[in-house]
Parts: sequence; structure tokens; C-alpha cells
Amino acid sequence: MGGVKFFTVSLDEPEGDKDLMYQALDGSNAEPNPEEGELKGGAKELGKIFLSYNTDKLSLLCHVPNVIKEKLAARAWVDAVLTVFPAAQILEEKEYAEGECIYAEVAADKSKDQFPIKMRDEASGVSYAHLVKNGLVADDDDDDFDINECEGMDEMEW
Repeated sequence: MGGVKFFTVSLDEPEGDKDLMYQALDGSNAEPNPEEGELKGGAKELGKIFLSYNTDKLSLLCHVPNVIKEKLAARAWVDAVLTVFPAAQILEEKEYAEGECIYAEVAADKSKDQFPIKMRDEASGVSYAHLVKNGLVADDDDDDFDINECEGMDEMEW
């Protein structure tokens, strides 16, 4: 499988719940079943950081499969993201789903303007910057592709 192998994903529904985030991880790693019509899963060989929040905290769940951990270890990725949150706590680090898995939380601190929704956005940006710095995703310079310059796009059927 070629292409990008590392992703940062925001999950709204778990609202920072660790068990629900693990269920989302299991679902993303599941083998897709074409018989079901809608293909879900299929991401077991991709590195992922899931970010979810509620009013009290930001939760982070990182999974890096063993087949790609030589490119970026889970701990190195999480440490890079959490550098902007000195009060962050890594609560779990284990082997899970054929890879390295880390769960961390950052408590909200409204007196310091640290709101979970803002922390999620900041964590996502730091994660992306770390992936770019390590050559694991291309920097988005907006010069690569302009849909307005495509000839014949108005003739295509989607």
C-alpha cells in the first residue's frame, strides 16, 4: 500500500471517552466487507492519532502499526504533539491491534484559556507539522492542484 501512512483524525462522538475511542480504533482497523455495500475500516496499516474532547479534557489515542513504526514510533509522535501541553498525562501505553498504542489526556484550564476544543485544533496542527517535518506527509503549499484549472471537469459525471 503506497501513499500517506499517518493521519490525525478528530472524533466528535466519543466526547473524550477512552473506551469509545478504542471502539473507533477497532472499527478503523477492521477488514472492510464489500458485501455490506459501504466500505468501513481498512486502516490497520495506517498510523493514527484520534483527538476527542469534552468540556473538561482533550483525549488523544495514538496507534502506530508494527509494520510502519520504523518510520515514526507512537511515543515520538505523541511526545511531539504533547510538547504544547505541559500538563498532559500519558495514562496508557501498550501493544494493541498489532502495534503501539498510547492514550493521553490534557485537562482543560479555563484560567489559562486552555479550552478542549482549542486544544484539539492546536494538537491537530502540531501533529501535522510533525508529520511534515519528518517527511511523512507533503507540505500543503496550495500550489499543487487548482480545480479551477482543470479542463473538462464540468463534463465529468460524479
